[in-house]
Amino acid sequence: MQNPSMGLINYIAYVSYFSFIFAIIVTLLKISKYANTPLHLRWELYPVPSEKEHVHGGSYLERPEWWKTEIKEERGSELIDMLKEMIFIKRLYNNKRKQWYFSFLFHGGIYLLLIWFVFTFVGSVLELANIASGTLFMAFFYASLAFGYVGIFATFIGTVGLIGLRATDKRVSYLTAPIDYFNLAFISLILLSMIVSLFSDPYFNYARSFLAYLISGTGLILPFKQSFLPVTSYITVLLLCLFFLYLPFTKMTHFLGKFYTYHRVQWDSRPNMVAGKFDEKKDVLIRKNLSLTVPWDAPHSPKGKKWEEL
Repeated sequence: MQNPSMGLINYIAYVSYFSFIFAIIVTLLKISKYANTPLHLRWELYPVPSEKEHVHGGSYLERPEWWKTEIKEERGSELIDMLKEMIFIKRLYNNKRKQWYFSFLFHGGIYLLLIWFVFTFVGSVLELANIASGTLFMAFFYASLAFGYVGIFATFIGTVGLIGLRATDKRVSYLTAPIDYFNLAFISLILLSMIVSLFSDPYFNYARSFLAYLISGTGLILPFKQSFLPVTSYITVLLLCLFFLYLPFTKMTHFLGKFYTYHRVQWDSRPNMVAGKFDEKKDVLIRKNLSLTVPWDAPHSPKGKKWEEL
């Protein structure tokens, strides 16, 4: 492999800056859109983890004259229940165990890669501070190796397994759109590139140095310390840049909606009351939403009817 010029390295660095900043801006706009959506139509879905009655599957509505009682929210129980879903994918484990194995590897691997990035980032900062030796640096160095290798292979196995499962299992395939295959294939391509990159960068030295170069403002603080950047590293970085540009426009950003789908919709059991009286402003908004026409059609919901009719 020929040594690339610093001009090419700078070009890749600028593309990295642009794609990352673009992804952040579009993601913030998407969060803002979620935050400003109209008040949801609250269904009676119970139990709600923040209520003390959730232990036996009930709610405060069981209490006589509940509107006169103090309604306390247990945020700890709510957080635990949400973490079970986010980390262990509890509902999938209980309902589709076969799919859960690959999904857990996929999501768990992504979490490990995020941790790997943090350790690599810290290692890069230590390089910038000329502390690229000693106990502290070595601790982050070996941690990045462990999380990086396990994360890459776990995510890759999970991704390939999900593609195969969606293609062969009728219970999953009929729910899978072509875009789902494309997204998984795109991620698997990035991971395959990372795996190939391990042959030329087994200790993530190039990755750490390139990240330090980005942090330093393309050499304002520290020049690129490696004599060259492997071709496979270029390919991996460019694929990641493309992914950052693509990600905000896909349903893979469902993690952004966790707070809203759980706290604001599924678990928002707070009564529409202020100081023991109905909140008239919110009541007007609720009535306005109930007068909206349902735009989709289904056997249980004929098109053209209003929410209050349904």
